[in-house]
Amino acid sequence: MLRFSSLFRLPIKNMVQLKSSASRSRSFTLLKVLFFCLVFIYRPLVVFGQTNNANLSGLSASSILLSPAFSSAVTQYSATVGSQVTSITLFPVLSDIAASLTINGSAAASGVLAAPVSLVAGANTITIVVTAADRVTTKTYRVIVTRSALEAINITSVTTLQTLEITSNNSIVVDPAV
Repeated sequence: MLRFSSLFRLPIKNMVQLKSSASRSRSFTLLKVLFFCLVFIYRPLVVFGQTNNANLSGLSASSILLSPAFSSAVTQYSATVGSQVTSITLFPVLSDIAASLTINGSAAASGVLAAPVSLVAGANTITIVVTAADRVTTKTYRVIVTRSALEAINITSVTTLQTLEITSNNSIVVDPAV
């Protein structure tokens, strides 16, 4: 009878060769293949390939400056944008390539621009959750982007407008008729 210790001395070609003579031989050979995969392929990945590093090594946003300057130890950032900015795109970079991240619950990739995040007037909280390779350790970063509200225009005293112009920077010029 073959013991598990003798499996390590068998050439790999014998382990994957299925004998058609008896189902016992086939199932035992299949068991050897599964054991080999578990011990030599899966276990080293589980034991040696997983870290608990759930840090970002970089975080930036399209066309805005985050405050404070990025540090993996800082987990909350803020920015203020004008009313003309309707979305922002984040650029997160993981410290450990085996980790994963989500932005507002949607999977995102490291080192590439993420999908744009829509902004409404007022405070917008964007949550970035980094999950380490061990799939247990997580770290949450928050970016709070405050978008200015559109300014109200009071034209109640003007009965007839000669010109109403919206400029390229979204400001409005009102010229009443004389």
